[in-house]
Amino acid sequence: MISIILSIVALIIFAILSLIDLIFLMVKDVKRRKWYQLIDDRAFEKAFNVDVFGNYQFRELWNYFLIKENAYSFGVLGETISSALGRNIKLKKLTITGKILVAIIDFIDVSKWKSGFNKTGFHCVASIMTQEEIDKFKN
Repeated sequence: MISIILSIVALIIFAILSLIDLIFLMVKDVKRRKWYQLIDDRAFEKAFNVDVFGNYQFRELWNYFLIKENAYSFGVLGETISSALGRNIKLKKLTITGKILVAIIDFIDVSKWKSGFNKTGFHCVASIMTQEEIDKFKN
């Protein structure tokens, strides 16, 4: 029971610190010329790290709700959720829930619309990571 409480407290503290850190970054370098680029780069790095963490930490949940049997499994340390979703798109192994999540992600990432409409893949397919990229993250 104590482990469950510690887990919840850790997640709450993580959420609070993430918000404080974002505000800190926005105020810290306000006088620098490339302020927005700095914030954007750091925000992307954090989002990527949370994505990788979520793929590994919540693998049982994703494997149960998002994919069918004999699919590419979530939970590869160093790989993003989007990459695992993209692999399962290609394998045609997504559940209805998985397809809905992919549609939401692909809709949000406007930068990948052009490649998607050109049949080279929206966000999730375009985000499939190579083994080298996965290994690079781990190091």
